[in-house]
Amino acid sequence: MKKILGALAIIFLIYSVNGQESELKFDDVQVIKDFTAEIGNFNKVNVDPVLPVYDIKSRIYEYKVRSIPAKMEYDKPKIRPLALKPENPKEFNRYYVKLGYGLPQLLNIDASAYFQRKSLSGDAGIRHISANNENSTKDQNISVSQLDIDLKNINKINNQILEFKSNINNSYIYLYGYKPGDSIIAADTKRRYLSAEISGSFTANELTDKIGNKTEIGFKTLQFNAKDVSENNLIIKNTTSYKLNENSFVELPAEVDYVLGSKSYIFNLKPYFIYSSRPLNLKAGFQAGISQDKKLLAPYIEISSNLFHNFIEIFAAYNSDFYNNTDFLKTSINPFLSFSEDEVTTSKFSNITVGLRNSLEGARLEVKATYMKFENHLFFKSADNRTFKGVYDDGTNVKIEAMASYKPVKKFEIGGSVIKNIYKLDNFDKPWYTPDLSANIFSKAQLLSDRIIVGGELYFGSAPWYEDTSGNNKKLDPLFDLNGSIKFMITKKSGFFINVNNIFAQKYQRWYDYPNYGLNFLVGLEIRF
Repeated sequence: MKKILGALAIIFLIYSVNGQESELKFDDVQVIKDFTAEIGNFNKVNVDPVLPVYDIKSRIYEYKVRSIPAKMEYDKPKIRPLALKPENPKEFNRYYVKLGYGLPQLLNIDASAYFQRKSLSGDAGIRHISANNENSTKDQNISVSQLDIDLKNINKINNQILEFKSNINNSYIYLYGYKPGDSIIAADTKRRYLSAEISGSFTANELTDKIGNKTEIGFKTLQFNAKDVSENNLIIKNTTSYKLNENSFVELPAEVDYVLGSKSYIFNLKPYFIYSSRPLNLKAGFQAGISQDKKLLAPYIEISSNLFHNFIEIFAAYNSDFYNNTDFLKTSINPFLSFSEDEVTTSKFSNITVGLRNSLEGARLEVKATYMKFENHLFFKSADNRTFKGVYDDGTNVKIEAMASYKPVKKFEIGGSVIKNIYKLDNFDKPWYTPDLSANIFSKAQLLSDRIIVGGELYFGSAPWYEDTSGNNKKLDPLFDLNGSIKFMITKKSGFFINVNNIFAQKYQRWYDYPNYGLNFLVGLEIRF
């Protein structure tokens, strides 16, 4: 009887296994994860807002950004039987082309290529954008062309990286803002900026078991009208790191920036100790700096702690900013400078920051307040009917920032940021060309299996103060800019796009007598292969 029951049990087990064969062939499973980490938009640049001349990004803006821990997003692991074939790898795109044309006489070209041969890899790209709005504002046009080259060589034997980067930007910008009775001709209003950045770095991640080092040498040049003004900057950086244990290490960054052929230079030394664990992160040290006209010696500390099982992170920091206001920097903010009246001056900031951020999946929130005490804060005022000069003042600013984003569903995201500035200046009446309040709201949705991608953005800036050529304080109109975009994907790698900017046709002015473009749109084709 026992033998009969045992045989029946074996037959039933075999039948059960065969019945499940179409669904699961083996009991052993393997966790499969295609890790494609993406750094979230968890932090904005830590500077006063700088608005472009118009929405199509006519200039490149560079900012110093405070480093904070990056939160990585990735898809959840997938479980599949070992007997099943693995998923096809995601297709890699070596080439990218974007062509667009719109009104008012707007042309956009963007192309890039990736290449790799043995240990050498790199990217090369070209960008061009031009616009002409002479019908509504006399001689209002702009043209920007840019070339990017990024090369990287990795020696896999010693894990050493030799990297080369370059960026060349050739910009034509017209001065306008004509006054009654002007006799100036259009040819005299055209100005050309040729700027370039070239850098090379050598990284040895492990000189020894505990010591690593990165050395970088860079060169920046700015030419105005090809001959009138030329500024050349030599930058040398070196960072040595020493690993104490798994949770702590020491870094020694040093940087020299020298304007060749002048007395302008700046040297920064910022050694610090880092301790990182789940409940507590600490970064402490000091910063020492010297320039042609100022000195800096101040402590440096950042501390953060995760609470409620990492649901909330609170942080506080005391740090300093110390940099030279070179022509390269100033023209990236205001391209309508009067160079003859500007000198290189050092800005010095001491910042105390407190805030909190969350780490909830699908939602991000960060709120922080910074008290800034500064010397030689850069502002701008009119130098003549068409150009501006850089001016400087000491004082304080309380800057309150709030940033949030939320994904109610996987294919839809909405978010925004708000910044409030409260300035107290020693000499100037107002912080010229700096909005007291600015806000940015955005949304993005993917529809019909990602065949249609819709986005929108609304920017608001309170009316900024400015000083006219007679020395009177006045206010520009507030900024209210609504933009929208839609992309129709024909295939997974190609599609049409439509961008509509300044939907309400607001004639606001970023700089006095330089009105923005009105309603403008761009239609084009985007291809990856």
